[in-house]
Amino acid sequence: MAQKYQHILRHDLVGIGIVIEAIRYRMTMGKGVKHLRKELTYFRNNRNRMNYTEVSSAGLPIGSGAV
Repeated sequence: MAQKYQHILRHDLVGIGIVIEAIRYRMTMGKGVKHLRKELTYFRNNRNRMNYTEVSSAGLPIGSGAV
């Protein structure tokens, strides 16, 4: 499932919103809520940094280390 959302983040302009909504939905199922809450907080706090589609279409590298 993670690969599906990685792809969405990378290729969909509103991918971060889709991922956040998917996490919120999974939280309603009651399993792993503590872990999912941490993930949700991470994605919400870093939403403005996750514009991968725009960055890659501008020809810029995407990475978390020195590039």
